[in-house]
Amino acid sequence: MPPTAHRTGPVGGGRGHAVNLPARAFPRSRFVGRDISEAGIGEACAEAARRELGNARFEVAGTAELTGSYDLITAFDVIHDLARPARTRTAVANGLRADGVFRVRRSLGETADGQLFLRPGRQRALETQEAMAGIDLFALYRRVTRPLLIARSLRPNPPMPGMPPWVDELMAAYVQGPARDLAELARTRPQVTVAGVDGTHAMLLERPEEVAGLVSGFVRGLPGRP
Repeated sequence: MPPTAHRTGPVGGGRGHAVNLPARAFPRSRFVGRDISEAGIGEACAEAARRELGNARFEVAGTAELTGSYDLITAFDVIHDLARPARTRTAVANGLRADGVFRVRRSLGETADGQLFLRPGRQRALETQEAMAGIDLFALYRRVTRPLLIARSLRPNPPMPGMPPWVDELMAAYVQGPARDLAELARTRPQVTVAGVDGTHAMLLERPEEVAGLVSGFVRGLPGRP
């Protein structure tokens, strides 16, 4: 992180891990998390209080309700779930400082005439959003009683051209949260197996044989299998 402090605003911050972990790693920077879930924001605030993070705050707000200006705005696995992504894109554009960075995963598609669309398709994405509304994956994992295999990527996503170095440092701090939660899940739930794959989130394309071998070995080890 450069010596000057930065202001970061994640879009759809959920329960706050994406805000609190980098806030702890970069105490001179300020972080603002927003999400429409009051329960999620409540958990985020509680975690920030437990960790005594004076540089992280949270708001119950929609993704199109950004206020203030930011050096970095992030949107991880959220843009494709929005009902009005174009409004969010406009809010992000208005909220970035002149040299600010918008880092997004699973970005929008755009036609030649400037119309936005969601991959794999708007209607299917909205149906998926409706089906997944309110799902807490880790709470679901903790309720599983049958053997469960979770593959975790061990490599970070490659740096994006044109991004300042501190963005990659921030991303490295962010991924510590899911890694910690998965390790705790495997430690406390004997039916859950968390296995690392030497690849990024695109592991199925990068390491298909390794993933296939991992799944085959897991299935062979299930009770009652020959």
